[in-house]
Amino acid sequence: MSLLPEFKAELKQYSLDFKEASTSSRHCEADVILVEPVVQPDYTKSRDERKGELDLTPPITNHP
Repeated sequence: MSLLPEFKAELKQYSLDFKEASTSSRHCEADVILVEPVVQPDYTKSRDERKGELDLTPPITNHP
């Protein structure tokens, strides 16, 4: 998955220096990591009642 051309143009408009890389190759060198959401909200419902405990994102353990 890569950045859309419209988004690249917007970044260039603001004179931002950016590089696209695979998730495993350069994340330690990045100042900012853009992560797109995996689950999109359902805006057709006003509320989503949940039962039970939800899973949490695991902590990063291989941090230098």
